[in-house]
Amino acid sequence: TNRFVKAGTTLAQGSLVLKAEPLVFATFSHNRHQYCNFCLKQKESLLKCGKCLTVYYCSSQCQKEDWALHKQECVVYQRIGQKPTKITNQFMFILRAYLKYKENKDDFCKKVDNMISNIDHFPEEKIQFFQDVGLMFIKYLEEDQSKINAESFISFIRNLATKLMTNAFTIYNNDNDTIAAALYSPSNFINHSCEPNAIVIYKGKKQCIYTLKPL
Repeated sequence: TNRFVKAGTTLAQGSLVLKAEPLVFATFSHNRHQYCNFCLKQKESLLKCGKCLTVYYCSSQCQKEDWALHKQECVVYQRIGQKPTKITNQFMFILRAYLKYKENKDDFCKKVDNMISNIDHFPEEKIQFFQDVGLMFIKYLEEDQSKINAESFISFIRNLATKLMTNAFTIYNNDNDTIAAALYSPSNFINHSCEPNAIVIYKGKKQCIYTLKPL
């Protein structure tokens, strides 16, 4: 695909190359109760959403800031009726990305559409899972199911999901604990290397990339 990020000028070791907020992210279920669903701040006592009982916030302000997105996913979690810990990271990640895609703020659709999916490299059981997620969205999210072409919708969700899994980063804290899966741009174009010349550091949900050597 010949996609990459290339320095346009000389950079000293330790230079900040990229800094970005996530396009979308989803916390991991095993420690979701420890991190704010909006700012990803870690706190011992968090406010739990009283409706879905699935996500947590460090303050009423963060809950208010996240409400535009959460009010849509909240309905899905309530309709599914699963225990909060059963809402997996991948399901939440795909759902939140789909809702953001429908909203299409800040060129979200354009950025996602330009991402590689590598759909042919996913095992059959994973593709089936993505298709099942699409069916669940039709059942629990879409109000007017009569207007939905199920085959096209499921194909879209499958393609969206493979792009998320191919381009996602894992957000870690300073103790190297996993917090969330997140989608960033344009850092998704940076190629993997066994001899890296840059390092990714997270400050809350903000992604910062620094050079490890002069470039």
